[in-house]
Amino acid sequence: LVTAAHNKVRLIPHSSTPRSWSFSGHPRQAAWVGLSKFGIFPHPVTGVSDVALPSLINSLLDPDAYPEIQPSVGIACFVELKQTHISYVLLTPKYAYKIKKPVDFGFLDFTTLEKRRFFCEEEVRLNRRLSKDIYLGVVPITKDGGRIVMEGSGVPIEWAVKMKRLADDTILEEAIKREEVDAGMMRRIARVIAAFHAKTEIGGHISEFGRIEAIKANTDENFAQTIPYIGNTISKKQFDRIKVYTGNFIVSNAALFSKRAEDGFIKDCHGDLHTEHVSIPPTLPSPDPSLSPLRGTRAK
Repeated sequence: LVTAAHNKVRLIPHSSTPRSWSFSGHPRQAAWVGLSKFGIFPHPVTGVSDVALPSLINSLLDPDAYPEIQPSVGIACFVELKQTHISYVLLTPKYAYKIKKPVDFGFLDFTTLEKRRFFCEEEVRLNRRLSKDIYLGVVPITKDGGRIVMEGSGVPIEWAVKMKRLADDTILEEAIKREEVDAGMMRRIARVIAAFHAKTEIGGHISEFGRIEAIKANTDENFAQTIPYIGNTISKKQFDRIKVYTGNFIVSNAALFSKRAEDGFIKDCHGDLHTEHVSIPPTLPSPDPSLSPLRGTRAK
């Protein structure tokens, strides 16, 4: 893997294995950095298996693929890549571009270009409710004159969610590590979240997601997808114990699950809001934080 600081390029071995590399940035960062200005590109390592990056992603590691990046004398331009199991997130100095992987995990299906565009649009629509100034829209990735270009004018070959890139030092998770978070800040964050929950959509098809049938379908699918990993990442004893506990919990709390759905406690909001998803920009005139559910600088 390649990284740069003050125009100096460093290769950082993660271990004695030649094909294993790590990035010197955020401690939890699984990333690749492309520095085509130096004629250097990242080694295709995923951190999980030795699988090469798709050619599209390799092409987008070139800063020349982005209209907002203009070459500057003496300044290193680079594009940073982060991954999750469902997304590639490409970071330029100003923006973050999230591309959905063509995967089907049952609970989501991104296997066609049309589906990926639809879910990009849904991501922008839903997340603008809390971060309207962060989510800029859905942009095409095109092939112009043999070159892959972000927001090009040719026929779209892929779609990306475009977001403003948020500075790491504004993130609540980092502020907690620096011991800069007090009770007052947490109360302001709680008020923002509570106000959002109070007005978000409920009832109808939203309530169906909280009913016992939907919950059991999700847990059954999770266990079915975990079976191939028994004996590798989880023992048979652990698997059986978790499965039995989950089944018993659902059965014994069936009435409670139904009551929650009937009483409007199933809401169309954010299912996994973590401290790494909360941004508190220091330049905001208001003390209230800005929440970013799928923020540009954190891969989800």
